[in-house]
Amino acid sequence: FKPEPNERTSLYSFLRRADKGYGQVGARWNADEWLASTDPTQGTELCDIEELLYSFEKNFEALGEVDFADRMEQLMFNAFPGTVTPDMWACQYDQQANQVLVSVAKRPWNGNSDTSNIYGFAANFPCCLSNMHSPWPRYVESMWMATEDNGMVATVYGPCHVKAKVGEGSTIEITEETDYPFSDRVRFTIHSERPVSFPLHFRIPSWATRAEVSVSGEPTPSHPPKGTIFKIERVWKSGDVVTLNFNFKVRAETRRNNAVSIAWGPLYFVLRIGEAFQKIPAISASRSHEPIPVPPGCVNWRIAPTTDWNYALAIDRNDPQCTITTGKISSIPFAQKGEPVKVAGAKEFTPWQEDVPMVLKFKARHVPQWGMNGSNAAPVPLSPVKTNSPETVVELIPYGCTRLRISEFPTV
Repeated sequence: FKPEPNERTSLYSFLRRADKGYGQVGARWNADEWLASTDPTQGTELCDIEELLYSFEKNFEALGEVDFADRMEQLMFNAFPGTVTPDMWACQYDQQANQVLVSVAKRPWNGNSDTSNIYGFAANFPCCLSNMHSPWPRYVESMWMATEDNGMVATVYGPCHVKAKVGEGSTIEITEETDYPFSDRVRFTIHSERPVSFPLHFRIPSWATRAEVSVSGEPTPSHPPKGTIFKIERVWKSGDVVTLNFNFKVRAETRRNNAVSIAWGPLYFVLRIGEAFQKIPAISASRSHEPIPVPPGCVNWRIAPTTDWNYALAIDRNDPQCTITTGKISSIPFAQKGEPVKVAGAKEFTPWQEDVPMVLKFKARHVPQWGMNGSNAAPVPLSPVKTNSPETVVELIPYGCTRLRISEFPTV
């Protein structure tokens, strides 16, 4: 497929308009049936995430441009895990970027019911239940693609193993080892029966700072620019190793009302809010809210905050300073410590015992005048805000590790 120039122009024109009018952290758009606004309490349907992931995959296949693969990673590591429970036993219909209460309540959705915000078996409508299982397989199948020069391209990153034919038909295998997205280093090991000449292409994400590439311990002579595809063509021998170091740095992005969002690599970091889980009955999405049956073991959750969420960050947007702590990546990497999960083979939900893989600590101040608007957080106060609260330190954790969150902050 070779797109016409006007097709590419139309696509990018749409992306710019959608980002400007409806963009949210994690490469998603506010769309609870209809495109809505840039308000961080407006909803995005889970099915939007799945279908958008598929669209970006196909756009990358057609155009080979880094932006689409970047967006795939942002969706996969933020918006998707943020709208399902980490054990995949429940999902939301509509997620929010600033989500401080998960409950059955009226919210400003465009046509969706009061149940759209809860994590449950089939909140609001079962389409999201049907779609929630496809994003991870979709992401995995997109990790490697063939190139027209008889090579391969590493499209999106994560630990994997691939087997393919390259060059003039030789079969090779590549093992990819990494803690990505919780690390900025990726290692590839080539396996082949005999030396093979073919090109390997590597995506350099737009959030790379000064990418470094080495082949079997020897650095390449140049630093590939961010937002490009870096090509290495040579005779590959079994045991050759390619190492990528993207050197991610914390960055601040300006959002609605001059708010700020924090990102590192493909991950967005949001306020860690204490979460109280309460099992609630499964009810219909109709006005009558009559009880409905669910399969044994499935639970609907109401989640309320147990800690303050209304903070302003005390940062320099151009050079956001924080302390970064990394830990073990658990077998359920998007679960918080204490969150109820049902592990494989278990009959009951039990509190998860391990914490998230990364924590960023920022200076902040409490903003008591920023409160609730019904069942939502009120609009983010226009920055900079004034507050007499003393300076404190808050923890930001990956968006996908949260069921309650603030991802757009005012600043002081």
